[in-house]
Amino acid sequence: MNRATVLELFFDLAFVLVLSQLSHHLANHLSWRGLFETVVTTAALWWIWTVVTWVTDMYDSEDPALQLLVTVLTFGVIVMAVAIQGAFDGHGMIFAAAYVGVHLIRNIAVLVVGRGKALNLPSLRMLLWPLVSAPLWFVGAALHGGWQLWLWTVGIVVDYESIGARRPVPLLGGRRGLWQVGGEHLAERYRQLLLMGLGDAFLTMGAAWLDTPSTPLRGATIVLTFLYTTLLFQSYFRVAGQRLAEMIAESGNKVRVARLAVDFHLLMLLGIVITSVGIDLIIRHPLERTHGFWTAVIVVGPALFMLGRILFGRLVLSRLSPSREIALIGLLAITPLAGVLPPILTGVAATAVLAVVQLPRISKRFARWIHEPVLEEE
Repeated sequence: MNRATVLELFFDLAFVLVLSQLSHHLANHLSWRGLFETVVTTAALWWIWTVVTWVTDMYDSEDPALQLLVTVLTFGVIVMAVAIQGAFDGHGMIFAAAYVGVHLIRNIAVLVVGRGKALNLPSLRMLLWPLVSAPLWFVGAALHGGWQLWLWTVGIVVDYESIGARRPVPLLGGRRGLWQVGGEHLAERYRQLLLMGLGDAFLTMGAAWLDTPSTPLRGATIVLTFLYTTLLFQSYFRVAGQRLAEMIAESGNKVRVARLAVDFHLLMLLGIVITSVGIDLIIRHPLERTHGFWTAVIVVGPALFMLGRILFGRLVLSRLSPSREIALIGLLAITPLAGVLPPILTGVAATAVLAVVQLPRISKRFARWIHEPVLEEE
């Protein structure tokens, strides 16, 4: 399969709610712990999206069994999205049950559909690993507090590494014959989800705009946050964002390339979720002297996105981008200022740093000076 199907786009609709809930959770828990909670829940939902994308890549989207499976999984994702707000406030069992249930239902269905096929043994391995991580999710939800956060972190690591590592399963051996992935399809799906993430940033912008008084300052914050978001868009949706398909097709280890792409896009998605919170702060509290962490998210979001984009570019283009490295260093350098500057000035500084990525497109002299590849190769 090369193109995304209507069935996959239907599944993606649930992630419109997911992205909104993730950014709202962080906005309501503006602290390092709140950030850690957001990272864990984002990673859990991102892993579900990724594996479902791999499943839909392997089977016929017109198959009624697959359509029923994706419909059930979509409902499970919606339950998880609704449960995000209370997941760390004594109601984590709903989130944990939905997360484990989605994985088990998907893997059992794939086993049934794949009976007698070469995919059957890898599918059985994937069924067993959620059974290993399930106790971590349920015990964590029952314990609450710090134990919950750490047990869920271990649980998500187990789930991620069940695909990436060559670990054997008793009586089943290692992961030879693991699922193959379609590069063009996977690349398109990543672009679609990141676009949805940027769409959530625009929704945040619009909601904050409608909730604040109409003043010239508000107008300035709208323009600033639009530029801030657009620069993130420009830093990804160029050649590197289109080369993943070629890289997977040419690689001798397609699963490894696809697996690394999962990690790097997770960083970018986290960056977008945090950026949405930064946008909300800039528009609602442009001149307030706030706690340092409030304004730090204005910088942390783009920094995480840029780190993921740099690593992704290294994967698909086999080189680094000097302009993006400069932008990442610049974002890290201005992070301490976030504790003393009001949100709007922190946003101006972050936007100016992000603009560095576009300078090689404007000035060939600057591109040569930093040894940035020509535009057609970036």
